[in-house]
Amino acid sequence: MCSYLLIGFWFTRPAAANACQKAFVTNRIGDFGLLLGILGFYWTTGSFEFQELFEIFNNLIYNNEVYFLFVTLCASLLFSGLIV
Repeated sequence: MCSYLLIGFWFTRPAAANACQKAFVTNRIGDFGLLLGILGFYWTTGSFEFQELFEIFNNLIYNNEVYFLFVTLCASLLFSGLIV
């Protein structure tokens, strides 16, 4: 929202108006990716706490019960949410 307001400060310029809309949509897409990544890790581990998350993942990897493609997807979604 802040980037939308900062970019759109000169709303009388058409380029600035279009750029602020583009920034808003891009940020919403990134936020959605971040949310999906967080929820994917929660679905896998059942916790939001970092300490518990790391312990559960270590146990899942040790017992060979983790689906690495899904974990990679969740990590990519987290990363895309931070980049976008």
